[in-house]
Amino acid sequence: VLDENYGAAALYAPPDGDSPNDGILSIGELGASQWVYGEVDPDRVARWRTEGTVRPHEHWPEQLPGGPAPALSCEIVSLI
Repeated sequence: VLDENYGAAALYAPPDGDSPNDGILSIGELGASQWVYGEVDPDRVARWRTEGTVRPHEHWPEQLPGGPAPALSCEIVSLI
């Protein structure tokens, strides 16, 4: 069985509050192999996670019964 996928790289946010209605902060070209870059204010992310109506982190334990959400980390790489 050969699986074929088609889409576009993108940077998403919860479609809530001060983010775009579709949740897309940055999107690449459809069908292209590429990186997509964008800037997101960490304070906005914290606000989405605590005050937004769409809060996936609040429901994370439902995804992994019996265990806490894993620690998430992100490496920031300078491109300049």
